[in-house]
Amino acid sequence: MLSLLSNEGSMSARQGLASLNQKMDTTRAQIASGLKVQSARDNGAAYAIATRVKSDQMSQGVVQNNLSRAQSIVDVARGSAETITDLLGQMHERAPMLNDTSLSPEALQSVRDDLNALNSQLDSTAKTSDFNGINLLQTSGKATKNWGRPYGGIVGGGSSYVNYDAGNGAGRMDFYLNLHNVNSANVNIDWGDGSQYTFNYSSGPAFTDNKVIQHDYEAGWDNHTMTYSISASGPGGAGGTSGFHIPGVNFIPADTTEITAYASGETVSMTHKPMGSADLGLNDLNSLDAATVLSTVEAALSTTLDSAAYFGTLQNRLERMSASSVKRADVLETAHGDLVDADLAKQSALWQADQTQQSLIQQSLAIANSAPRVLLQLFN
Repeated sequence: MLSLLSNEGSMSARQGLASLNQKMDTTRAQIASGLKVQSARDNGAAYAIATRVKSDQMSQGVVQNNLSRAQSIVDVARGSAETITDLLGQMHERAPMLNDTSLSPEALQSVRDDLNALNSQLDSTAKTSDFNGINLLQTSGKATKNWGRPYGGIVGGGSSYVNYDAGNGAGRMDFYLNLHNVNSANVNIDWGDGSQYTFNYSSGPAFTDNKVIQHDYEAGWDNHTMTYSISASGPGGAGGTSGFHIPGVNFIPADTTEITAYASGETVSMTHKPMGSADLGLNDLNSLDAATVLSTVEAALSTTLDSAAYFGTLQNRLERMSASSVKRADVLETAHGDLVDADLAKQSALWQADQTQQSLIQQSLAIANSAPRVLLQLFN
């Protein structure tokens, strides 16, 4: 039907053109950005998943940087440990010469001078083997955590329950316990990591004993809390000369450097292997006789060989972890791309098809808009 007041063909063409233009805007945006999902408005579910994957990807990047730094630290330590081992090998070659009675005093002093020079070089190597401020051939410098006496003196015939929080790092707890003139004692310690210590004495003559009860903690526990319950009594009477006394409790951190090696926050421990002259017992060679010098050098050589082997094993472990981290990062990058990256070949084909369709709709609109002129011809 031809109508002057309504033009259904024009309205249909306008609606089709508006819809197509909106579609072309989306296609143009994907081609320009290379992304099919730029915000939650595009695809809420895909955007949420992609955001989490991107976060994991960024965390994995931090892990890769940490592992690369750890590899460098261990690489420097291993190389220096091998250098120190070589220096000790040279010292081991010269040390037997101190037993040579055919050598003059001057020649023997020359041998000692050579040993001292090699020892000095060894010490310098250990002290300068740091990377990024970390030197695995020196102590980590972690301070011992000390607790004072929980009681002023001997406690007779009582029991106590006290918490000592040592944090969550690896290390050793030293619990000092003195039992004075007791013929009955019950000691129960819960170390907080699933391990317990128990000592019971209920019959026999009274005795006195100073104990150092030790426990090693591994890293990774949320909390190292030691609790104890102790009762002790004897012929001295409660509050007299019978009972128990706790001189103190110490927590000695493990000599390690921790580095985050997993996106979950788990760490890898790099144990320090001190190799300075004093650490190896070589700081006073001049005061040692010939036989002691040789045995000291042999002991130091054995220590450094073990340490060099440890660093080599640790380096291989870090390399495997780094390779695994790279693979995981690649997988995450691919997963993220699958969720948000646009198929540009497909979008290019759609763009050309849409341009053709747009041209056809524009022609259709032009035809529809010319309908009122046909009405004029009917009245001529």
